[in-house]
Amino acid sequence: MSRRKVIDFIFREYDLNTPIFTKEIYKEFKEMNRNTIRSIINRLVKNKELERISSGIYALPNRNSLMGEPIISTFEIINKKYLSTKNDVVGYISGINFANKIGLTTQTASVELIISNRVSNKRREVEINNSRIIVNSPRVKITKNNYKLLQVLDILNNLDSYSELNFDETSQIINEYLLDMDISTKEIANIVKTYPQKAQTEYYRIKAQNVITSQQSSIWRANYIDC
Repeated sequence: MSRRKVIDFIFREYDLNTPIFTKEIYKEFKEMNRNTIRSIINRLVKNKELERISSGIYALPNRNSLMGEPIISTFEIINKKYLSTKNDVVGYISGINFANKIGLTTQTASVELIISNRVSNKRREVEINNSRIIVNSPRVKITKNNYKLLQVLDILNNLDSYSELNFDETSQIINEYLLDMDISTKEIANIVKTYPQKAQTEYYRIKAQNVITSQQSSIWRANYIDC
């Protein structure tokens, strides 16, 4: 009966686009022995009802493809494993690929750099869907309110390597990226001081603090008038 519940849960809660993590199954069926759950999953894999993507990660096979291979993208796995939950942000993309995304450089890296609350302090390399990823822990806990600031400070700590633009262009792009942040001045100061002096100097040099606080003041005034 327990076996049937696990199988029903998997096929009810997951679709072709959603990676399946064994830790989620463990959490759902806390009363069951983990070896029993692993045995059920292994049986599904053997019967080709599930496909193993990586250690602890599975997917439903795509019956419409010739080989029945899953259609889960690497980003979907990374997002669920390292970047977000239903209610919050727990990680972010950093390094040269983030700099490329916001328009600071045309360069890209073949190895994605991820900073996440869900990793230990040790920087390490993992492989997902045959893609190499470097994962590392953050200097401060990542949330939906502060992740943009952390991304920017990472860039500012190595600005010469990450930006191909002049100072004014770089400042404009970074400040526009930070515009919609909802974070207190005190929290900003506490975060900035955890970074090396290089990042702190560049942060105040591009006047990001002024941009964030002025935007928050505008929002406050608008809300006050509406009231």
